[in-house]
Parts: sequence; C-alpha cells; structure tokens
Amino acid sequence: MQKTENETEEIRADNLTKTLPVEGFTKIQLNLERPRTVWVAIKEVELSKSTGKKVIAIVMNADTFDTATEIDYLMSNVNLSKATEEWIVKTYSQRNWVEVFYREAKGWLGLNEYQVRDEISLKRHFIMVFCAYTFILWHTLTGGLRRRWANKSLNTFTLCTRSISDIHIF
Repeated sequence: MQKTENETEEIRADNLTKTLPVEGFTKIQLNLERPRTVWVAIKEVELSKSTGKKVIAIVMNADTFDTATEIDYLMSNVNLSKATEEWIVKTYSQRNWVEVFYREAKGWLGLNEYQVRDEISLKRHFIMVFCAYTFILWHTLTGGLRRRWANKSLNTFTLCTRSISDIHIF
C-alpha cells in the first residue's frame, strides 16, 4: 500500500533499526580513554506523545543489527543540519562528565542538602557549591592542595573535599 505525503507510519525504534540498510550507518571512531568504534544512523521522526520533529540516533557497536551487542537510541531536538551522526555521539560521549559533577556535588558538597525557603537563598547555595567544586577541581588539576602540617599533595577529589571541610570561612 502506498502512503501519501501526509500519512505516517507508527513503528518501534528496534523495528526501524532492523529495516535500515548497512549503508545507512556511518562508522565513527570515538577517541575516549579507550578508543571505541560505533556505527550511527540518524532519522528525523515524530513521536506520538511529543510535539514537533525529533532527531533520533541509532548507535551500535557493530556494523549490522544482527551482530551488535549494544544498541543505544539517543534523541535530540536539535535540527538535522546540526545533528550529524558524529556530532550526536561526540556530544553524548561527554555526558558522563556532567553526571560525575552532579554525583560529586551531591555526595561531597551538599548540593541536595539545602535548608532554605526562598529562591535567592537557593541560588546562593547553588553558587557556593559550584564555586567550591571549581576550587577543588582547579587544585586537583594543578597538583593538589598542600596543608601546612602535611607532607603530601592532595591529588584526589575526595582528599581535597576533606581538606576543604577543615577550612572555615567567617
């Protein structure tokens, strides 16, 4: 049955992946701590519970659906002219560092332990946490803090936060 231009077809993402030809995937080398090769196909789609078109990227660790052991489906609302296969996977590969920040900010610096009631106080709390994180990260990356009474550098985030907790700002 032929579809007109305005007709749409509802299809699951995994079934869409199965129908894509091998030539529809682009091989991309990611230069991470451990280099990784992925095959990526992008499609512009409309989702049933969302407005507007979205770009989905199908990222596999092998060149065919049948041989892939890892398949990720990434979505973006960036238009198709910018959201190339390479742009999507490189942007997504940086996501881990954002998660690391939030884990450390919540666990070590009390990002989620605010006890304020108004918006300005909440913003001040967040600013102080971000400043403390930046301060610690800067010292970690530049060789670590040195305590006057210690004889070794504090080169890990954990050691720096313990050192910072000993500093009292009045």
